[in-house]
Amino acid sequence: MRNLFDPSALGWPQLQDSLHVYVLPGPEFADVVQPAVDVIAQFDFCVPVAPQWMHATVTRIPWWRTEVDDRALREFGRALDAMTIERTAFTIKMLGPTPHETSVGMEARSNTPWKRLLDDTRDAAVQIFGTGRVLPTPPTRPHVSLGYCVADADSQQLESALQPVDISIELAIDEVCFVAVHQDPSAGTFTWDLISSHRLPAEI
Repeated sequence: MRNLFDPSALGWPQLQDSLHVYVLPGPEFADVVQPAVDVIAQFDFCVPVAPQWMHATVTRIPWWRTEVDDRALREFGRALDAMTIERTAFTIKMLGPTPHETSVGMEARSNTPWKRLLDDTRDAAVQIFGTGRVLPTPPTRPHVSLGYCVADADSQQLESALQPVDISIELAIDEVCFVAVHQDPSAGTFTWDLISSHRLPAEI
């Protein structure tokens, strides 16, 4: 595996206050994936993600909170409100754990509601924050990371230890959160401050 926090991997010019839109799993999700997290914790080159910091990235916005004014943050929040109120909550089935080059996580196939959520969120970001910077490529599929690689290492033993762990769980997409994300390479963590949250109405 490769160190995710190597500057060449993420390429964030600042470690604090990166603007993102996340979906946050509930406590049940963290409980179900705990067996995989326990395995990850046995390997010192991979840092397990604490339940409160688990997330599915909808999009990263190529601006930092310190670069934009509060008016733009509020306008984007209103755009997310207008977007989410027009749709209903949904779920996606996540399977795993799956090792990747820099992390281990649960992942799902993109479905139509997820693709609409992603596209509309990114469109709103361009509308509010402008086209001066190109939006980063979105995740190839919905995923929730359970561990981040913090050193280049042979991951064969980790992958073998994860093979008996077979998890399937529905991730509820009933709220999106606009957050300012902080990267800590020494700790191997991503944490955040909540800027605003936006509920999707329940299906009637």
